[in-house]
Amino acid sequence: MQLPDVDPNAYPVDRWAEQRRKYADYWYHFDGRFLEEKDELGQLKYPLGLNPFALACYIHAAFLFGEVPDSTAPLVSTVVEPKSTDRRVAEMATEFIAAVWEDNDGQAKQMEAGIISQVLGGVVFGVFYDPDLPSGIRIDMVLPEYFFPAWAHNQYWRLPECFIAYEVNAIQAKAMGVTPKTPIALYQEHWTPERYEITIDGQAITWAGIRQEGRTIGGMVPYVYIPHIRVGDFYGISLLEGKDLLAREINDRYADVGDIVAENARMLPAVWGTNRPTVRHLAGGFSLLDLGMPAPGRPEPGIAFPSGSIQVNEPTARWSQDLLVLGWISAFVPPVVFGLDEGSQRSALTLSLRMVPLISHIRKERAYWNTGLTQIARLILTIGAEKGLIDIDAGQIRRLRFWHEWGPILPRDAQQLINDLILLSRANLISPKNAIQRLRMTHDVDAEMEQIREWMEYEASLRQPPQNEGMGAGSMGELAGYDFPQEPQPKTTGGE
Repeated sequence: MQLPDVDPNAYPVDRWAEQRRKYADYWYHFDGRFLEEKDELGQLKYPLGLNPFALACYIHAAFLFGEVPDSTAPLVSTVVEPKSTDRRVAEMATEFIAAVWEDNDGQAKQMEAGIISQVLGGVVFGVFYDPDLPSGIRIDMVLPEYFFPAWAHNQYWRLPECFIAYEVNAIQAKAMGVTPKTPIALYQEHWTPERYEITIDGQAITWAGIRQEGRTIGGMVPYVYIPHIRVGDFYGISLLEGKDLLAREINDRYADVGDIVAENARMLPAVWGTNRPTVRHLAGGFSLLDLGMPAPGRPEPGIAFPSGSIQVNEPTARWSQDLLVLGWISAFVPPVVFGLDEGSQRSALTLSLRMVPLISHIRKERAYWNTGLTQIARLILTIGAEKGLIDIDAGQIRRLRFWHEWGPILPRDAQQLINDLILLSRANLISPKNAIQRLRMTHDVDAEMEQIREWMEYEASLRQPPQNEGMGAGSMGELAGYDFPQEPQPKTTGGE
């Protein structure tokens, strides 16, 4: 892995190299390559092959996006607040952002980004103009190990400059219009708010017939780094940080228990004084070992079982289990997630409270994602406005405010949710359109509302009494269209 080709006195190259080493350690742990380590005899050190914290990364990514419907829509949707601009502009901008994410396989890209964020402590998105896509905007996800930022001294979310650097082979380089001198070459992007340049071994590449250098669209570095959890540093903290030794200890202790069980299973009886023992099968499924008659001049045949077998006592077995639970707790995954907390004897509220460590951690993650998704939305609209893909100007974009629609962290009872929405709707505390949006059962809410109106009109028509146009028009219809006086009704007085 190569670092960018830059002046080490002008950029934090040492910091980049240190972070690069961390990324390598995280991948080594997550991929389970540490489980392939061998001892001095060439035997696997961890034959059990248990990788508890890779599972924790997957669990965190799943809870990060919560309960989402099975659709092609992004896992997190960005909405422009109507009160921050004209309603027409807000709806247009919201639809444009959604279209860009869908053109870029937003659901799959966000899920992968969620997993990578747990492993590497953050994830990087890039936003670019791409006329080959229907929306004209491309969203790239870049592994943090290829991302080399120079952040502002007082604002981690602002990037005055950044590099993207990784190795490509000769075939990949030729596809971008560059013939490298070696089989492996350095692909490098250099971005500032004013200019950008993309090169391979120092030669500017050509993409879609366009030489990749020039003015930066929108005056913003088009990359956004979203940290997993950030504490006093630009780089986020990986969920795997400091857990490699604990993962090894868990494997060692479970292996100890397995060794005891295996040793007991291998304790075979010793037989003497016989040349041909025979197994006799008796009625009822019983079997006996017939040692036969003793050989002349030999002692009576005999059999003996080894004594002093090792038992797996409760504290030994419990310690290995407690270590595993301790590992999950250190990764903010409470045992109740796996049903290991006497779930059948607890109320739903109690179980939810025991999920608080995971829930609070997920809310912290979402806070960073909200800021990152807002920056991505501004990049999408800025590039779209400059390229004429959306009718909005820079002043309007600066005034926009965004919110991001997440699925509930914990599964919700569908029946309870429907009942709550019905009560709110009857009390005029929520509109039917908003209720449909919260149910997330349709992608096109406006079309669903129109179908509901048509159904209500149809039902109303069924409740109207039937009208017979020929009633009272004579046997031949000769009186049709005449107004007939109503039959007089008897009148009553209060005294009668």
